Amino acid sequence: MNDRIARMERRIESLTKEKNAAMEALELASSLGTFDTGMGRCAESGDVIHELLRRVVDMLDFRYSGILLINDQTQDFQMAQVHPQESGTILEWEAEGLIADGSFAWALRQTGPVFFLSSDRKHEILLHVLTTRTRIWGMFVGLLGSDRAEIPDTTLALLSVVFSSAAHALENCRLQHRLARINRNLEARIEKRTRDLQEANAQMNTIIQAVPAGIVLVDAETRSVAQ
Repeated sequence: MNDRIARMERRIESLTKEKNAAMEALELASSLGTFDTGMGRCAESGDVIHELLRRVVDMLDFRYSGILLINDQTQDFQMAQVHPQESGTILEWEAEGLIADGSFAWALRQTGPVFFLSSDRKHEILLHVLTTRTRIWGMFVGLLGSDRAEIPDTTLALLSVVFSSAAHALENCRLQHRLARINRNLEARIEKRTRDLQEANAQMNTIIQAVPAGIVLVDAETRSVAQ
């Protein structure tokens, strides 16, 4: 009888943990829709990364976490931000080891979180690619502070939603920067052409006023007197 009660208590405790994890996941999922909206006004991709790390740290227990972004010029992965600040060297060391043995490249082809042992074989590292349909933007690297078995499947699934949302936010920021640059170029060209026309009109008026005779302007197409 006592064994049955103990099993039931453990079962209740397990169900309670699952319920709490599910509620936390639902609460976080309800805020995901504002991710792109808030980041849509970002000035730099660093704002997206900062918000992403904040959310990920709230979801899971990480000793160290960071985001590697692709450098468009060199196509190398470079550490963009880390949490806490002093963890950059450790995460870069772990990432280099995973790159060397091919694990990093394999993780880039996965759609969800993948796990590897740290270089000292004492901790687990979580990798998750940041990707959209058009390209790969970066990789999350996190050194877990707790046992992976304690992470609910719902949390891992939601984690992928967060990373997908962040990747699209990065893409939106890049698009906004590109459109802003195009608009600035167009405005500069229009302003230059306006100045050129104003200068041409001023020169023509100066010439007309300086000529000691009458001048008739004829439309080149209709052959009618324009002025």
